[in-house]
Amino acid sequence: MRLTLRTLLAYLDDTLEPAEIKQIGQKVAESETAQELIARIKQVSRRRRLSAPPPASTGDKFDPNTVAEYLDNTLPSEQLAEVEKLCLESDVHLAEIATCHQILTLVLGEPALVPPSAKRRMYTLVEGSKTGISTKPMAGSTAAPAVRGVDDSSEDETLLLGLPAMSRGAWLRWLIPLAGCLLLAGLAVAIWQALSSQPGPSVVQRDGGKRDRDAPKPTDSKHADNVQDHDKDNKPGKDDDSDKDKKPERDKKPDKDRHPENGKEPAPQKETSWPPPPPNTKTRQRAGTLVHDNALQDLLMATPAGTHKWRRVVAKYPIMTSDELVSLPGFRSKLELDSGVQLILWGNLVEQMDKAPLRESAVTLHAVERGKAEAAVPDVDFTLSRGRVWISNHKKGNKAAVVRVRFHKEIWDLTLQPGAECFVELWGGQYGWSAELKEEEPRALLYLVVSQGLVKLHDNYHQERMPAPAVFNWNNARGAAEKHESLPKLPPEWTQSLQMRPEARPMERAMNDLQGRLSSSDKPVSIILAENLNKADDAGRQLIVLCHGALDDIEDVLEALDAERPWVRDSAVEALRHWLARSAGQRDKLKTILLSRYKESEVDVLLHLLRVPTDKEREEAATFAYLIDELDNDKLAIRHLAHWHLLRLAYRDALKLRYDPNGPTEQRKDAQAKWKELLDKGKLPPEPPPPPR
Repeated sequence: MRLTLRTLLAYLDDTLEPAEIKQIGQKVAESETAQELIARIKQVSRRRRLSAPPPASTGDKFDPNTVAEYLDNTLPSEQLAEVEKLCLESDVHLAEIATCHQILTLVLGEPALVPPSAKRRMYTLVEGSKTGISTKPMAGSTAAPAVRGVDDSSEDETLLLGLPAMSRGAWLRWLIPLAGCLLLAGLAVAIWQALSSQPGPSVVQRDGGKRDRDAPKPTDSKHADNVQDHDKDNKPGKDDDSDKDKKPERDKKPDKDRHPENGKEPAPQKETSWPPPPPNTKTRQRAGTLVHDNALQDLLMATPAGTHKWRRVVAKYPIMTSDELVSLPGFRSKLELDSGVQLILWGNLVEQMDKAPLRESAVTLHAVERGKAEAAVPDVDFTLSRGRVWISNHKKGNKAAVVRVRFHKEIWDLTLQPGAECFVELWGGQYGWSAELKEEEPRALLYLVVSQGLVKLHDNYHQERMPAPAVFNWNNARGAAEKHESLPKLPPEWTQSLQMRPEARPMERAMNDLQGRLSSSDKPVSIILAENLNKADDAGRQLIVLCHGALDDIEDVLEALDAERPWVRDSAVEALRHWLARSAGQRDKLKTILLSRYKESEVDVLLHLLRVPTDKEREEAATFAYLIDELDNDKLAIRHLAHWHLLRLAYRDALKLRYDPNGPTEQRKDAQAKWKELLDKGKLPPEPPPPPR
């Protein structure tokens, strides 16, 4: 039996035979894809506020008849693949198929309980329509039962209550009164317990103070956000009777959790209709300025949408909406927005942090149109393309700030209480586009991390209240997490204390040099980078290549892929893989550019080597045989990529063999022969290292 979507649905709803269940269970255990699909089916089936598929979005591919034929296994084979592909691409359609299958399983599993009188009336309607006789009763008349002498009223009542039909004994007429008496008795017990839990008279303690005899026990810290603290809000004073005319204690000493600064309750805001309208991409207006911070090294680039005319943004220069803003790799640029919200576009290099594929930070600010519904309009609206952005609330008047973050097809509203701070980071795949997804959209992951204060998240499915420190994650394969995770402490990579490591001083000098060169010339940014590529040292060249990739100068990145220095070629590989991981269309764009420089067969090899190999491919000898064959390719770029993979798949052997992709032909052939010898002896793939003791 094949693993298809319908097979997995039958497996989940337990409609298969025991032998088939065992067979499918074994296949699911061997397939990570099937396990991920099962987890996704369970998630979308439980997701709240998930709307039904729009009828006009998919034409005739997903109407009710098609769904019924698919579930009944009568759908033609040419439509079967289209329906399953649509379900795998859309959570809404997958939820529709899964829930329909589950409902049908429940309904068809047990016979429906139909009252006899309803059954007779339905048959009478059918017979009346055949004979042309109207069955509608006249006004004021009482319809007689179709079969005289048979009283089905008690059985009808039983079935309508959801109970199975029993014998028509006299005891059944006592069933409803008895149930009513039990309900009243339970209600009386509940009222008595509620009254008995009221605070009793005060009891004098030894120290002369008073305590509440029935005061509630302290609430567990995990539920402190959801349960009111009676000891703080309702603490009696010296004289209980004298407190009747006084204001509640919470007016004098507000709960600190409600407000990080002074406890004042922020003014209530109007609810925003969901989903929010599309962003305003046409209006170009001032949004704020770039502020120089001695603790941060900034290098911010801006270009009007779709023009690719990059210019450097200097301190106090106005930042405009609808412009694409990019903080280059390694540089951190602080934006003071007119709304009182502060953004830091957090660029990164491996010399600063190597635990996540973050390089440049790219956003586009959108104009916010304020009108009658001013309270429902966010203070900041921006699209995050990639990278990390720190967000902090510096609004005057001790007010909350609403920040709307758009990424992929998601829209999140973040409400930052005064003094709150958080960041969002979006990155694609593990440094590249995964082979498992083939032509589909690369994997994308996003983290929302609250580092200070209180942040509230509102999206299409969640309304999360996140006190620091906390994290909430999303990916484009399974969607958002069900709930945020509270952390005891933020890890170092999620703080602003990251500094360049001492051994990376050459890269720090390269950043200072690049910042100075871009400040002292009026030439276009791309031309300045290209002119200084050969003048810089190794660290400077690596940085410039990464900047070319951040600014979409792919032709210059490909030039670096044929450079003499191996470190420059490594940076080109990193820049290309990072660029491919942005979205689904990147691979086609790169293929078009490569076809102007290489043969079509060579382009296919390059694209194959730029992807991330699967875990299964890492363990296959055929993978190593393919890479070893390409070590003798005519193109330096292909030889370097093949060796780049071998270095990471068999590091110890690669160090011993000392293959140089740009070395003499004899040296390359000799090293290739040694690689083949290792493969023939069965030493590739290498044995995994033993687990640590």
